[in-house]
Amino acid sequence: MKPVTMSKLNKMSKLNKYLYNLDHNIISNWGHMKRIIIADDERFLRDLARTILEKKEYTDKRGFTYIETDTGEGAWEAYVKALDRSIDPVMILDNRMGNGITGREVAERIRKGYDNMPPDSKTPIIFCSSSFRPEEIEEIREELDVDYVEKPYRLEDLVSAVERQIERGEKIKSRTMQDYQLIK
Repeated sequence: MKPVTMSKLNKMSKLNKYLYNLDHNIISNWGHMKRIIIADDERFLRDLARTILEKKEYTDKRGFTYIETDTGEGAWEAYVKALDRSIDPVMILDNRMGNGITGREVAERIRKGYDNMPPDSKTPIIFCSSSFRPEEIEEIREELDVDYVEKPYRLEDLVSAVERQIERGEKIKSRTMQDYQLIK
């Protein structure tokens, strides 16, 4: 998208300025920066997830940065901050993280909306846990459209889950952009 000169921008109506800025921000920031948020109460498992993705050079090629947290509240805060900065987050969540909200509750907040945040179907979410029963895993996958990797992580499983979820999110973004273009 070509930038508009200041003289041209000054001649635009307020509505046109708003639409131009909205259009420009959506297109310029769409998928621009990415962050992997790893939430697990066990430091070793956070380090393991990061190491697996770094060893595959997965994150270098795609421009990812990392945020690590040991609580569900920390995961939620990192998610909100990422969106505030137009950063596309990838969530890797343990389910049980001490006291406070669980990984599942974080995923529900993301998918269903929470505290003035709209529902978000595009953010990739991967559960890494050993605390779910098989029927719970299927229920969570269907209800929240997430991936699941059993602990301890295997390199191929974690990387495949991240790739599947990112691809899924990209398809949703693409459909959203097509819808947005139709509305314009």
